[in-house]
Amino acid sequence: MPLKKRFLAFLFIVLLIVILLTYQGIKGSAGFYPAFDFLIFPLKGVELAGSSMSSGIKNLFERYFPGSGRADEIRNLREKIRELEQERNKFAETQAENERLRDLLELKSGRQDYVATAGVIARDPANWFQILWINKGSEKGIDKNMVAVTASGIVGRVH
Repeated sequence: MPLKKRFLAFLFIVLLIVILLTYQGIKGSAGFYPAFDFLIFPLKGVELAGSSMSSGIKNLFERYFPGSGRADEIRNLREKIRELEQERNKFAETQAENERLRDLLELKSGRQDYVATAGVIARDPANWFQILWINKGSEKGIDKNMVAVTASGIVGRVH
């Protein structure tokens, strides 16, 4: 048989198999006749090998080149992580503040004399005498030589 006729026969068989595979894919395996399985069986291995190679190449690109489809997802997930970390930090700060306020409330309820709560607004930069400035003064009932107390104990006196 001449080479041209062999090539045309091969091309016809390949075209027939492609048509049968397409028909089977559209119709499903339930609507396909088992008599044509002998034509399709040899190409199942070729199809499996081609599918494995293409998925391997796709996975290789996705692994080493994150910009090949997952960049937006990665960027969104990193932004979500930053937001959750900020929320966690705010929660931890709020929890610590609640603990301090509860301790001050217990201190205030346990004392019979005058108690005023105040916040520190400045510290002595020289740090020789560890002086602190608070946001309350004589108009709020704070007098000289009063004791400064925290929930942990005595910290000093008012000058």
